[in-house]
Amino acid sequence: MGGGPVSGPTTKRETSKRLHP
Repeated sequence: MGGGPVSGPTTKRETSKRLHP
């Protein structure tokens, strides 16, 4: 949360996909 160029729900979803491919 709050660790990217864009701070929003998209970042959370992208991180979730990377954590759970």
